[in-house]
Amino acid sequence: MLSGMIAGGMTSAKYQDWKDQDLANTLNEPSSGLPNTNPAEAVKLVRVKAGDYQDSEVGKQLPIPLQVQAQDKMGKPVKGVKITFTVITGVDSFLH
Repeated sequence: MLSGMIAGGMTSAKYQDWKDQDLANTLNEPSSGLPNTNPAEAVKLVRVKAGDYQDSEVGKQLPIPLQVQAQDKMGKPVKGVKITFTVITGVDSFLH
């Protein structure tokens, strides 16, 4: 008889580390339906908490990439939206 972690009581990798992020996102929010595939229909960006509140030295990458989710007017995720993060001179952090 198997029990505990041998029987699957634990996950070996965080879903953010999965190679197939579309599958990871679907499994993370199974009832969200299919994403909108028209980038022109994105009306808002929602912060993804996985990348929040990180510190790093100037010139070094953050441990987890900054993440947002583009959504359409119905709140469905929109796939393929190009998003650029920009630091304005004199500002040393991104704020929400």
